[in-house]
Formats: sequence, C-alpha cells, structure tokens
Amino acid sequence: MRTWGGETGVGILAAVTLDGIPENLALGGALIGASFNEVAALAAAIFASNLPEAAGGATDLAASGWSRLKTLGLWAVTAMLLSVAALAGYFFMEDAPDRVLAAVRSFAAGPVIASLATEVFPRRSMTLTTRQASPVQPG
Repeated sequence: MRTWGGETGVGILAAVTLDGIPENLALGGALIGASFNEVAALAAAIFASNLPEAAGGATDLAASGWSRLKTLGLWAVTAMLLSVAALAGYFFMEDAPDRVLAAVRSFAAGPVIASLATEVFPRRSMTLTTRQASPVQPG
C-alpha cells in the first residue's frame, strides 16, 4: 500500500504541486510585459532551483516501489500543471487589479513556506544528522 509523506516521495510531489501552482500563477502575472530573454532567464532559474527537489522526490518514489514510468509520468503531469498555472497567470492576470495581484502573491508565499517547513528542511536536517552520526575511521 502506498502512503503519503514519510520516505515515499509523494509528500514532496504534493508539496511541489501545492506550492507551485499559486507560485507559478504569481510568476506568470509578474512576467507581463517582460522580454523573451527575461522570461527565458526566469524559466531557467525556476527549473534549476526545482530540479534537486524533483530528483529527490522521484528517487524516493522509485525506492518505495513506484515504477520508473509511473514516477516519470507523475512528475511530467506536475510540470504540465505548473506550466499551465504560469501561462494562466500571464494571460489572465494582465488586467487584474493590484488587489488581486497582491492577494495571489500573498497566497503563493504560504504554500512555499509550508513546503519548506514540512518537506525540505526536515530532509536536510536528517541528512546532516546522518552525516554527523557517521563514525570516522582513523586513516
């Protein structure tokens, strides 16, 4: 039976999706009027910053029994959802009042912080604790 959270990787997938949708909606709105080079630079930065988290989640999914194809499919669907959110922000928020933009940006910050607190920081802490607890072999 597959579970959410723990070491299954599903928690990171959920966190990436839940924090990514409002975040990308806000980012899409921020790109209104941006040049192609600015959009490309931001897309590359987002890709580079999310890749380690996605790789860790995919590794955990595979280790907990998910097939490579299913793991790849889940992350591909997640990437498509996040891309659609960015496009929606770009196309539908152009004429949005400042209040709406502020609300979307504020809402986007919450899931980002929650994702960091529940998925990223604990994993980093466990990695550090494991490394610190490793016995040192004399040379």
